[in-house]
Amino acid sequence: MDLLLRIIETFAIAAGVPLGLYLLAKLFPLKPDAMPKQSVSLDLLRRKYAKWEATVWIPFSVFSVLGGYLIYYGMIWVFHHSPPQNGENRYLMLPDEGFFMLPAIFIGPLLSAVPTDLLYRLLLRKNYSEFILYGNRHFGLDAWKALKFLSILILVPSTIFTVLAMDCYARFTNDQITMNRYWGFGETTHNYSQITRIKSVRFTETFIGKIVESPYHVVYFNDGSVWSTWNTFYRADQDLKLSVEKEKEILAFVAEKCGKEIERYDFLSKDED
Repeated sequence: MDLLLRIIETFAIAAGVPLGLYLLAKLFPLKPDAMPKQSVSLDLLRRKYAKWEATVWIPFSVFSVLGGYLIYYGMIWVFHHSPPQNGENRYLMLPDEGFFMLPAIFIGPLLSAVPTDLLYRLLLRKNYSEFILYGNRHFGLDAWKALKFLSILILVPSTIFTVLAMDCYARFTNDQITMNRYWGFGETTHNYSQITRIKSVRFTETFIGKIVESPYHVVYFNDGSVWSTWNTFYRADQDLKLSVEKEKEILAFVAEKCGKEIERYDFLSKDED
């Protein structure tokens, strides 16, 4: 199954890149009025700039990796300064830092277009506009209009995704448990006396139907609401092994405060949740 998934991923990437360029060319075609009146033939432009086009991926890749790295660790720094860090907290659970890799992976290549463009302006100087014309004619699209479209397509959801993740946490004081859920706005607070059940579950089912050992806890409140550590929105520690042990410590603390026994399950079906 894992090999099959890798093969599917490889074919998806191999087909996705040319398909993406084709769709962009359809959405943002290079119009005749965007070309100079005395246009040079595409063959002549290819002989002149093909090597420049072939090497553009080198600085673009370097700037993408560097930009993604800086964006990721910048987000991590902001992330650790965003949740409430007051002295009342006995424990604090935060989303997995890996969440921020997703927007960094998309934003890094997008922003890398800026230093790559500046570099080629410096190297080509007066020939830069002709090089851009060659690229546009080669791919049959208006590159800057496509970039503007991609900027909106990537930056808007990435910003929403990041802001929601940075404002997601669960904190535990001596009297209350307070959650700021990923898809919620503002905190929700419950006294420990409002807890009706606590379940500890050892195994979970992946999206492909595979059963794996991935311990998590489910807390039930008397108003019918439920809080769970099943997803990666709540980590007791960024080290997965340490997080599992720290989570047990936190839920033992909660069980002691509410006076409830932790119910042990190997697997929890949706009907039992």
